[in-house]
Amino acid sequence: MAPPNQVLHKLDGDLAFRIADRAESGHPADRATVLVHVVGDLATVEAAGLWTEWTIGPISRGTVAYGDLEALAALPDVERIEVPRRSRKLLHENVPEMRGDRAREVPPGFSGKGVVVGVVDPDMVDIFHHTFRKPDDTTRFLAYFDQTVHHQFVVTGPVTGGTFTVTFIGPAASGAGRVAETTDPISIPTTAAAFQAALEKLNGINPGDIAVTGGPLPGTPLVVDFIGRYDPAVFDGGRLVLLLEQVTLIPGHDPAQTMVKTSGRAFTADELNAVLAQKNDKFVSLHPAEHATHVLGIAAGNGSQAGTTPGGDCCRRAGYYVGVAPDADLVMVRTTGFIDDLARGARFVLEQPWLPAGATRQPAVVNISNGSELSAHDGTDAVEKAIDALVEAAAGRAVVVAAGNDGQLFADNLPAERLPKTGGAIHSTKDVPAHGTQAFHFTIRGQDLEPDLFELWYPGPGSLNISFTAPGNAPSTPVPPKSGAVRLSYAGHTLRVLSTVGEPQNGRNRITATIVPPDGQPIAPGTWTLRLIETAGTIATAHCWISSTEGDPHPRWVRADQEQSVTVNAPANAKNVITVGAYNIADGQLADFSARGPTLDNRMKPDLAAPGVGVVSAKSVVRPGWLTCDCCADFYLPELGTSTAAPFVAGTVALMFQANPALTFGQVRDILHATARKPSPDPGVPDNAWGYGKLDAEQAVRRALPAAPAGTPVTVSASARASTFLPPAEKLEALRQRVEASATGRLLLALASEHIDEVRRLVNTDRHSLIAWHRMHGPAILRSALATFADEVPIPADHGDRPIADGLGRLLDALADAGSPALRRAIQDHRPLLLAVPGARLTDLDLLEVH
Repeated sequence: MAPPNQVLHKLDGDLAFRIADRAESGHPADRATVLVHVVGDLATVEAAGLWTEWTIGPISRGTVAYGDLEALAALPDVERIEVPRRSRKLLHENVPEMRGDRAREVPPGFSGKGVVVGVVDPDMVDIFHHTFRKPDDTTRFLAYFDQTVHHQFVVTGPVTGGTFTVTFIGPAASGAGRVAETTDPISIPTTAAAFQAALEKLNGINPGDIAVTGGPLPGTPLVVDFIGRYDPAVFDGGRLVLLLEQVTLIPGHDPAQTMVKTSGRAFTADELNAVLAQKNDKFVSLHPAEHATHVLGIAAGNGSQAGTTPGGDCCRRAGYYVGVAPDADLVMVRTTGFIDDLARGARFVLEQPWLPAGATRQPAVVNISNGSELSAHDGTDAVEKAIDALVEAAAGRAVVVAAGNDGQLFADNLPAERLPKTGGAIHSTKDVPAHGTQAFHFTIRGQDLEPDLFELWYPGPGSLNISFTAPGNAPSTPVPPKSGAVRLSYAGHTLRVLSTVGEPQNGRNRITATIVPPDGQPIAPGTWTLRLIETAGTIATAHCWISSTEGDPHPRWVRADQEQSVTVNAPANAKNVITVGAYNIADGQLADFSARGPTLDNRMKPDLAAPGVGVVSAKSVVRPGWLTCDCCADFYLPELGTSTAAPFVAGTVALMFQANPALTFGQVRDILHATARKPSPDPGVPDNAWGYGKLDAEQAVRRALPAAPAGTPVTVSASARASTFLPPAEKLEALRQRVEASATGRLLLALASEHIDEVRRLVNTDRHSLIAWHRMHGPAILRSALATFADEVPIPADHGDRPIADGLGRLLDALADAGSPALRRAIQDHRPLLLAVPGARLTDLDLLEVH
């Protein structure tokens, strides 16, 4: 039995069908995990049956009995109820390309020190990778929060008895889907031993697979940890789910009585250092999935790990692959993979619960490189409102989100092996004429074994009926709005449709539809048709998105119906996030896959673009016991996607917060907009592909600096000027290529090649040469010269208020006194030329007049 029409517009389509399923199966006491947008009194909502796990701004997550959902939705205090949705991952010339190296050299020098960079991601970060360690080999992480471990069951209120059941969803069996198993009713009070025995009766949990501690309930929480064959060291704990199902509490009918299951364990820096000290690469929250490690390496890796990229063709020494903010403090949040847990993770980073009471929070930036294409695409989804509330709370907070990888268009005849597993060709939009029909065509390829989900939004007052046509079949029965949660048998498949009008979150109309395959069989391959029929006499512009599922081929619209716009994923459509697209530094062009805006409420997205193709960064790796050389292992790998673009911006925001911790989110966003570089050719930015253009970290940091009082001196420390982003060897190579373009430049290079080793030795061993080198501020001058090698500006002529040529002359005299006959002759023959170089342009070396 479907819920009544008067509450349908408040319910997620999946919820409406679950209510009907539980009513038909006789299990209305089973509990659903939900996100509730509360616009009134949360206590009233909880009294109606919501058992709250957490609240961020107007959004509360918790569980509710299916039998109570209709009454809960009918409350005026409730605007909308959703089910958590799965997110998906949105996967060294790049740092200089966005001028991250120069950003560090903006006086007085910035590297992210004192700022928290947090990554929220379904994958784990490899804490053993040296790019995330300090010089003393301790961790750079302030905290590490894994939401997938340590499952806690808590009872509150005056509970003296009752029962509950727990459902376990374990790994998929070979050739089959994941199986859900539910325990027999477990009595309250409950001991740890009794709870463990009940769970071990399930087929998927053998003795030794779990450890239950704590209790007895209701007085003390019970905690379940997976061990044995499900030990996170060998099995990804994020694929194991424990759900509360039927719960009866005695005496009952008291809103204070709840039973809540939460997951997660926060590891402190001391705990992580204890793990590192064991030197065995064993950590409960470690898995070889690479996404989060790669992302954090871009934002804030310090490059202290040597190693190769796959293939091992070239070993890169320490200091090569350095992220944007290499001295930032780090926080990792490993999520369950549900999109709402991204908000929970962002709260952990921004509110910093690891700090002692009364301690001052550090400025912090959160990177989210995950998302979902199924959303309202206007920033009104629950997770987006929760993130908006977090960022509004205080200065020194920012959230950066990848735009998504759904911008690519595909030809109809493209072979399956050339299609990415997920993403692209998932959005279509058309105008449905008044009292007319519009058809959308999509292709289903072979072995599509999972249900295919479609979500469609359109404005009122238009009214749309929906039907499907399978290959070689007549159309299905049309489903009109307000008809409830409709389930149809069609062409051997099941169609599930929920069509509502006037969604409270945005006032638009929504249709969700699912094609369910026959038992054990794939969905019929070929070209299907989704048909919309307008019945109210008003033109309706319909936008429809297809869910992109990992591990199973998803449908894509035919080429004629594909639309690149409005493909930015949630939560990147939120109002208080910086949304990042991706471009390829090889040709300077926007990546085909980069998602495009605008939002459905016509806000420009993305905000800007950053490098996102062929980006090399840290790779998760478990070091084999026989390894004696870092260059024997692939500690880095190249990736592409807006996942890799977003952390460039997150790292830049960390530099901005170091420059000015008082910046608000709005100021950070405005600065990034104002300083972005225009692409070439310029399509007319700002637009909904590039945003305001390419990230320029240097100018963003300069603009972020607070205004200094007039006359305030600015000093630049040597360490602040050091550019670790592009190693000296790489900068020298780039400098060499520019210098050798002229005959005079080639002469200077020949002199350097012949005598550099002797000059280096004398500077290190001869007292007079050493004094002359440092008195002329040689290290700082060299770094400054290298930092500007890509610009058409003169080589520095002065350092401070002293001419560089004067100091260089004294150095040449000291080198001639201590050097070999060959070095003395070279200095004597070419001294005028060498003294003329300061102040010259590299492109004009042949114009130097020397006497």
